[in-house]
Amino acid sequence: MSTMTPFDHFDAILSDFKQVEEYVFLNNVREFAREYPEVVIKTFSVLLKKQKLNIQLKYLVLKSIGELKYPGLVPALKETLTHEDKAQIRSEALNSLAAIGTLPAYKVITGLMKKQEDNDFQDKLEKSLKTMFSRDQLVYHFDVFYRDRGSVSGIDKSSEFLIEHLPDENIKELLPGLSSRFSKIRMETLRILKNRPNPNHYSSIYNYFKESAQTADEELFLLMSETLVNKASLSNAKMKIFQKLKGHREQFEGDKRNIFSIVLLKLNTPEIIPHIVKTYPELNFDRKLLLLEYLNPNDYHYYMDFIRGLLLREDNQSILAKIVEILVYANDFKYLFETIDLEKNARKQKLFNLILEHEPEEIDLYLEKYVTPSQGNEILLLSLDYLLRHAPDNYFDLITGIFFSGVSNEIKILIVRNINKFEPQNQMFFLESIFKNTTVVRDFKKDFLFSLLKIMNAKTFEADVEEVILNRVLVFMEEASPGELVNFVYFFEKYEINNRRDGELIIDEFRLIRNTLLKSSAEQDLVRVIHLLIKDIERKMTLKKKKAS
Repeated sequence: MSTMTPFDHFDAILSDFKQVEEYVFLNNVREFAREYPEVVIKTFSVLLKKQKLNIQLKYLVLKSIGELKYPGLVPALKETLTHEDKAQIRSEALNSLAAIGTLPAYKVITGLMKKQEDNDFQDKLEKSLKTMFSRDQLVYHFDVFYRDRGSVSGIDKSSEFLIEHLPDENIKELLPGLSSRFSKIRMETLRILKNRPNPNHYSSIYNYFKESAQTADEELFLLMSETLVNKASLSNAKMKIFQKLKGHREQFEGDKRNIFSIVLLKLNTPEIIPHIVKTYPELNFDRKLLLLEYLNPNDYHYYMDFIRGLLLREDNQSILAKIVEILVYANDFKYLFETIDLEKNARKQKLFNLILEHEPEEIDLYLEKYVTPSQGNEILLLSLDYLLRHAPDNYFDLITGIFFSGVSNEIKILIVRNINKFEPQNQMFFLESIFKNTTVVRDFKKDFLFSLLKIMNAKTFEADVEEVILNRVLVFMEEASPGELVNFVYFFEKYEINNRRDGELIIDEFRLIRNTLLKSSAEQDLVRVIHLLIKDIERKMTLKKKKAS
């Protein structure tokens, strides 16, 4: 029984480097690494530290590292590049670093670029960087900030990429960007730090804020304020920090003071909201929106009266939409609908739309009262649409009652197109009620027919329900005038027939109608259309039979 360890096996593979071809050696290492990657990493790390390692073996080790691309070998490669003086070995180590391509590998190369005076090797370092950039977007976008490359284009795209993909442990390496000579780098560094908050970065951002806030323009000031407060909000000493930052507010005037007050809401709503209420009338459109964004939903009770008052006063669509969003999130529906009832038609409808855009749950009790024949068409439509999607069977009597109350065809179409939302027994009851009501059908026949077509082709009805509908449509067709028959031709041209029996039933009905029309010379065009439809239905049935077999 063999007592060799994986390390012994690997030493045996390495000791054969003089006896085998290079490709065989590399292949043997690859095969072993599939099963024992940690053994390879530890062994190679030890070997590369040996001062008197055989030059050929060192070259083969570096070649293998480039193929395996193990990030754990970056420190060993750094050691080799720092202390090795043989050009071939340094080049191979550099190639392996570029192949690994991680951020630690990138930082080894950029560190060497700062120290190297050899122009030829500098060129190789630059080429290695370009290789890494082409293989990994993260390395490229990180480089823009890490080496302060403010002259390149697309810095904003680089920051967006880093916000989404840069590992947390590397965020701190972007902090020097706050002192960049390029304003764009400073701005986008702040944007990254704002979107990837970490309380450990607070001191660096606070120092930058103290140095730059007074001279910054409003856009930069807003960004640095948001970044600073985002970091502070994660700290265990949040309230202590708030008291310190509150003192800075007094140093600013005008728009900057308003901006800083709004941003501080994130740290202490109860203390800041009275100031906000007082200054709100002097805020411009952008600051009003900023304020509404910063109101913490969990602190609603502190600013409830303020936001309710804004609902009555504000009329700008964007601001009003945000106010409604806040009230919806707070489930303050009682006040919302009480306000709606006091409004005139145009604003009433606007508020109604803004509420329902959020698809709030369990507001059917508030909407029920708007489902009346006297209600305006638009609000009736919105209310019915919600009830049909969220609680159709709960309001079956109300919905069917409104259908037969003389409302517009638009309302009737909405209801018919949602019949399949009801339970099957309610579907049958409602359809029977429609078919029996000759007045409704007469005034609504075409729209009713095409609305049925849409939901029948969706195939959401149970088979027996669809069979009843089909039979009723055929009865309608028998009773139709020649002028109305063209609508039934269109219906059955588009209708997806379920089975051969239904197809034959439809064909038989059309043959009877065709034979009757043949007696009238005035209807020969319609006879030809019906004849073509019969042939088309027969063709479709034949195709369906072939597919089934």
